[in-house]
Amino acid sequence: SGNAEAVERARAVFVDLETALRKGGRIDSRDFRLAVDVAANSGPVGVNDLAGVQLVGSRGRKPVVPRTPAQLEYVRAIEGHDVVFGLGPAGTGKTYLAMAMALTLLKRRVMRRIVLTRPAVEAGEALGFLPGDLREKVAPYLRPLYDAIHDMLDPEEGQRYIEDGTIEIA
Repeated sequence: SGNAEAVERARAVFVDLETALRKGGRIDSRDFRLAVDVAANSGPVGVNDLAGVQLVGSRGRKPVVPRTPAQLEYVRAIEGHDVVFGLGPAGTGKTYLAMAMALTLLKRRVMRRIVLTRPAVEAGEALGFLPGDLREKVAPYLRPLYDAIHDMLDPEEGQRYIEDGTIEIA
């Protein structure tokens, strides 16, 4: 019992979770907390909206899915626009989701090639004063991109894409 609106939101959480389970999904504590958070903030996005977007996943790996309404909005923006700028705090999934979208479109043959770039320097840094050649100087900035590729693709597939130029590091 309680406030009718709050009770309805709680009911909607369980309906969403049940629907996700019936579609073959698994619900863990993080999914449950996300469902409650979405309902509490009464946003227009339900758990099934989040689970309905499944990006690249390889043999033995779970597909990448947006975990928050903001991530879903970001993925939809990437799907609908040629250029998207993702701004936000570190650790919110911007690079990882962008890579998941790129690899998904590559595997669906919507794109033929991925060109990866990262800023060569952080604000206020001068790249010329760092030791090493250009590749060594840029490597730390590309690490998150390589990590995402290795998380989402089988090692041989990711290496093949890089070696044949399907994924180019610029």
